[in-house]
Amino acid sequence: MSIRILRIKDVCQLLGVSRSTFYQLRVTADFPPAIPLHKRVVGWQESDIEAFVRSRIEGQGPKSGERDE
Repeated sequence: MSIRILRIKDVCQLLGVSRSTFYQLRVTADFPPAIPLHKRVVGWQESDIEAFVRSRIEGQGPKSGERDE
């Protein structure tokens, strides 16, 4: 198993959000911590980002007006 580290551009693309929305998510959500790569460079483990997306999907539940069948 290889570990893939994503930079902010890749994380935004994977999440489908803008850079400013990404920064809001980091502050308000249970977002995975950044991994320091260099003095001013950070990244995120791809598997952590994927787990974050899955947790958001699973936490949605049925939408208003929908029946749970």
